[in-house]
Amino acid sequence: MMKRFLFVLILPVIFFSGCATARIPAYLVDQKPFTERFFTDHQRTLHAVQQALNELGWNIEQEMEPGIFEIQPGYSGWKKTLLITNVRIVGRTLVCHERMNIYVRSHEDISEVEIRIFKVKNWGIFKTKSFGNKKIAGNFFQLIQKNLEVVL
Repeated sequence: MMKRFLFVLILPVIFFSGCATARIPAYLVDQKPFTERFFTDHQRTLHAVQQALNELGWNIEQEMEPGIFEIQPGYSGWKKTLLITNVRIVGRTLVCHERMNIYVRSHEDISEVEIRIFKVKNWGIFKTKSFGNKKIAGNFFQLIQKNLEVVL
């Protein structure tokens, strides 16, 4: 009886251990990125991206030149900005940790926004990691478009 009682007490501790230990790097590698083109300049696009992040509940941790992490030879002469979000915790029963990297690249009046999403799901004893999320990317691009239309 006592062993069963201890087992019932210890099982949730074992099952939910590791919730706070999900480590997600700031820079996300180029796996399953989502890209969309917008016909506007860099500043307007960057502002629309920042608004969309805010509307979706994401906070920007860092804003920088992406050349620090990777060389993008096809984009020489383009203005480039990398936005790195904070890790966001989602879910009540199944805890997920998510992070996004957003690249804004512009040349004249054409801007390209690339989103990289990384998610860690905590299943208690083990964790699964995945790149990309079509639903988040689609919602994000729609909000950017909406924000650009409001600015124009």
